[in-house]
Amino acid sequence: MYPATPSSPSYGGTQATVDSFAITALARYKFNDSFSMHGGLRYQEIDATVALQGAGYGRLSGYRADFDSDGAVGYVIGAAFEKPDIAMRVALTYNSKITHD
Repeated sequence: MYPATPSSPSYGGTQATVDSFAITALARYKFNDSFSMHGGLRYQEIDATVALQGAGYGRLSGYRADFDSDGAVGYVIGAAFEKPDIAMRVALTYNSKITHD
């Protein structure tokens, strides 16, 4: 957010706020003591507000948009290598792209 101050007349008061919430459900399958795979579903919800204020926006100054909350589902997949005798675990996880309208 640009603060509304006389030193910033071009974009003072402009702000954009994005709030998001996500929850993930994972399951893991162990092949042996060293290798495993994990995966699951991820749900994400997002909403946003944009407010344009300042001379830099011309006629758009004062524009405000409140975007409705939108939820979408993606997936998670990964693999891990473990060596219990030295307390080592290395995991690689991929989160899919989630597109919101």
